[in-house]
Amino acid sequence: MTINKVLCVDDNEDWRESFQSHLKELTANIDTAEDYNSAMQKIRQTEYDLIILDSLEGMCFKIHQDIQNLPHGDVIIFSANDEIRKEAIKKDISFYDKVEFIKELKRIVNRYR
Repeated sequence: MTINKVLCVDDNEDWRESFQSHLKELTANIDTAEDYNSAMQKIRQTEYDLIILDSLEGMCFKIHQDIQNLPHGDVIIFSANDEIRKEAIKKDISFYDKVEFIKELKRIVNRYR
């Protein structure tokens, strides 16, 4: 699978910058959003090959639900919250522990190369 366009959604600017820094090996087309509204606006305008979501205090699941009828690629949730992990697994959404961010992100980049 080729990744051309990525959206990283996180309410923390440092995490958004980290995602951009590590994903630039994969593609130069990386957009960011800081909340539900900005993410949904971008997803409605652009078909992303990969959408990476922070838990956004549970709003990641609302985004995932609300994009089901929109064209998009894979969705991944990164969080350090165990309840978010459990819910992601229950909903069959790819989940990665944010504490292991760098290692996991490198694996993801290699998966999509």
